[in-house]
This record gives sequence, structure tokens and C-alpha cells, in this order.
Amino acid sequence: MKKGNTRPMAQSSSSTAGPIGSSRGRPFLATLLLIGFVALFTGCNAEPNATDVQRVKDEFLHLRFQARIQPSLKGQPDARLFQMACQNNNVQCDKVLQKLKESDPDFYKVLEKELDG
Repeated sequence: MKKGNTRPMAQSSSSTAGPIGSSRGRPFLATLLLIGFVALFTGCNAEPNATDVQRVKDEFLHLRFQARIQPSLKGQPDARLFQMACQNNNVQCDKVLQKLKESDPDFYKVLEKELDG
């Protein structure tokens, strides 16, 4: 084994810090952020499918149960809990309600009374 110079090499000022830290990486980062924002905002306007409706329903029922024992949810009306369930699943509540009206009319009738009252 040959012993060589063990002193670390000094870094020159022209070294690159990687694609994100360099000036070449800025357009990449900006594009990535733009795609993320577009995906975030278009996801909220998508039409909910049956799986989304079921997730919101399950989350609402879970939040309603948790509201009895969790201090941060205690006293929250059902309308707020349903809104929270919609937000947590990135769907619009009015579209979910319309789908519930079609797919589960019994649940919708009970929920509608709770939301109105």
C-alpha cells in the first residue's frame, strides 16, 4: 500500500453544489414548484369518485366519534366535522354531498338534518 499525500484537497470556488444549488438548477426547482402548485390546486377541483366519497364518510364518522373524547374536537358541530373530513381528503363538500345523495340516500338524509340543524 502506497502512502500518498493525506492532506485534503482545497476546494476551488468553481465547484458546483449540485443541481439545486447551482444556477443551472434554479429553472429545475422553479418548474418543480410550479408543477406542485398546479397539482395541489387542480386536485381540489376534481370530481370526487366513489372511493373519495367513502373516505370522506369514514373520516366524518371517525371525527364525530373522536369529538366526544378529543379536546380539540369537542363541541364542534357536525357541519364543521364534515367540512374537516372534506378538507382532509382534498375534495369539495358540495360535490361529496351530491354523490352521497345519489349513492347513500339514507345517510344523506341523516347528515342533511345534522348539517341544517
